[in-house]
Amino acid sequence: MLTIAIALSGVIPAQARAGDDDGKPDSDTWELEVGQIFGKTMVINAWDTITFKNSSAEDYTVTFLVDSDPLPNEPASMIPTRQRGTYWNGTDVLNSGKIGKDGSYWVTILEPGTYEFYNILKPEQKGWVVAVPDTKHIPNEGTPVDQAAIDADPALKQLVEANQ
Repeated sequence: MLTIAIALSGVIPAQARAGDDDGKPDSDTWELEVGQIFGKTMVINAWDTITFKNSSAEDYTVTFLVDSDPLPNEPASMIPTRQRGTYWNGTDVLNSGKIGKDGSYWVTILEPGTYEFYNILKPEQKGWVVAVPDTKHIPNEGTPVDQAAIDADPALKQLVEANQ
């Protein structure tokens, strides 16, 4: 197994998975500290997996909405829509439920597109995942970056804009 080191504070080194003969595209797994990614955009390939980990005492959620769905804020919104992790195609709401200290939640994003996610415990905390077709080369793949970094990299900016 190949280890990809990412030099960014708060990002856990990612484990890249080699493709196999199952007919699915090759994919990578990116492990991220959930409290460090809000306000940032992460560009990945479709079929990549993101594992959101929490090593802090603060609780978080990772909640992906669809179109203009309202952000849930009732107690039932703390219940995960799918237990422990899932494959997700972007057509329905996906909620991790509460990710407490030393907890994690994974999602494999199947379809290209731009997906906004929130911490429903603090709705001002949000981030974005841009999934591009698996045939594209991604500068800084798997590294959460702010808008200034996207604007400074013409290739990355073009990928993000093409998948919005």
